[in-house]
Amino acid sequence: MKNTRDVLYEKKQIKELIPGEIVLHPIYRTDGLMLINQYKTLTADIIQKIVCHLPSEVPVIIADTNELYEQFIDNKQYENTQYINLLRETVSEYNKLMIMPLNIVSFLDSRANFQDVMQNSITEKNDKMENDYLSYLYNFPLFLAFENNLESQRLKDRAKEVRKKLLSVIQSNNVLRSSLDQIRNYKDILLIHSINTTSISLMIGLTLELTEDELVDLAVTALLIDASLTKLPKDTFNTHLQHASKQNELYQSYVGFIKALSNDIDVLRKESIIYGIVDYYEWYNGEGYPKGKKGQSIGLFARIISMAHFYEEKVGGYFHSSGTKPREAIKLVWENKNKRFDPNIVDIFVRRSNFYKIGEIIIIPEYGRGIIVGFEDYINAPHMPIVKFEGGMTISLLKEQKI
Repeated sequence: MKNTRDVLYEKKQIKELIPGEIVLHPIYRTDGLMLINQYKTLTADIIQKIVCHLPSEVPVIIADTNELYEQFIDNKQYENTQYINLLRETVSEYNKLMIMPLNIVSFLDSRANFQDVMQNSITEKNDKMENDYLSYLYNFPLFLAFENNLESQRLKDRAKEVRKKLLSVIQSNNVLRSSLDQIRNYKDILLIHSINTTSISLMIGLTLELTEDELVDLAVTALLIDASLTKLPKDTFNTHLQHASKQNELYQSYVGFIKALSNDIDVLRKESIIYGIVDYYEWYNGEGYPKGKKGQSIGLFARIISMAHFYEEKVGGYFHSSGTKPREAIKLVWENKNKRFDPNIVDIFVRRSNFYKIGEIIIIPEYGRGIIVGFEDYINAPHMPIVKFEGGMTISLLKEQKI
């Protein structure tokens, strides 16, 4: 019966996935960052990455074969009421396990014309949005709700205004918009990476109390650094992912790309953006590239974006690995303060976000879902809280690390 045109998909749990199946919706990590894009054919490596980041009981809707997937698309099953209802159930089950609540809009095919869903979509979107980079950007859960990781209500309110302003800036410049569309058409992993890192950069910039104009410039800088990689041949980019290419090989590529774009995009001539680009590979301790700049002499945007990229690369498995869990990635960021990263930015990122605050929910796959109830050493290890899990067990992550 499964091969009839009426049954083109099924819901499974992560522990049941097998290579060759096609995921019909995006899969997100517990911190709200996208892990796997929609309509991805599963391989053993991709399944390993999913298992690394999510509990085994998380639901996934799949097509068993490429033939069934093609029928699913041809028949526009992505806007079928029965499928939408199953997707709603899936989102509801996700939200029992996730730290950041997910919205069904973030799971839909952008071509879906399902009025009940669209009427409840994010109000920041508007009629000008099409099936392009912006449609992906404004459907990402983290981008739509990164303010949930901020302490202050004032910062939460500012985040919404910054998103609107960024949308307006991108829509009003065809050269910029076209450059970002190239990310969407290049590689899934770069698309996901660019949106995740832009969201994290904006969260950091808000905690640093940057102005709205500065925050928009910060986001544009982060987006265009990733857009520059689309000028690399795909086999060169794949080699970079496999071997983490030397910095100078990519530096020349993106500096040249940005320089050419600056003829058509006036904002790229701003000093803050220029140094955000040319200083991206500099390290806070002076061991970076190309000039060995040190400390505050490194552009502020570069200091923010390099840390955001590092976190996303570690969690996302950007360099052809399964990646690390979010708490392990934050631990690596913390350990690189004063070395690779500005210690003030690291402190603000960890201490003024809600990643590790008393009363916040935390997911640790080996133990499950819990609530942060305290800290052993908040001054030196604010990323290692004491957690009380739903089963009643309380564990100090700092003591667990020392075992």
